[in-house]
Amino acid sequence: VARRAEIRSRRDALDCRVAWGPPPEDVGGVFTQRVAETVVEVAACHGAEAGLIVAGAALHRGLSHAQLCDALALHDRRKGVSMARVVDLADARVESPGEAGALVVHTYGIALEPQHPIRDETGHVFARADFRVAGTRVLIEFDGLGKYDSPRALQAEKLRHLRLERLGYIVVR
Repeated sequence: VARRAEIRSRRDALDCRVAWGPPPEDVGGVFTQRVAETVVEVAACHGAEAGLIVAGAALHRGLSHAQLCDALALHDRRKGVSMARVVDLADARVESPGEAGALVVHTYGIALEPQHPIRDETGHVFARADFRVAGTRVLIEFDGLGKYDSPRALQAEKLRHLRLERLGYIVVR
């Protein structure tokens, strides 16, 4: 939640800050700042993983990389913005906060390919892995309990896992 500089605000469950960029906008009685500035601010103030999670969600919902780059350039001299450059790694293809946060491994020199299609022996795509470690046969999958809402869903995932292993993939969950 954003606030104007001249107004003091404290709310227990909210992080109320002076907006980065243009003055905050009143949206239904709540002052907010532009999404791109929020992404950069979260990364600058709360670290790479938090920034990637917010950036991934924003990109997935239509924010462009150009808007992120503009916000980074606009706030280039602010404290922590060098850390916010990690949002360059954000990818609109990620589908969950866990997946978005995993992109932080790029800072260690490990390149991940999100939503990697997996082909069987005939070339047919039968699965899509959350990530493939670039240049390897290592797949990274994020599982949530909501995914396995029935014994049949759990059985299907186990069969998929075994099929991936038979094709020579190493699956890390």
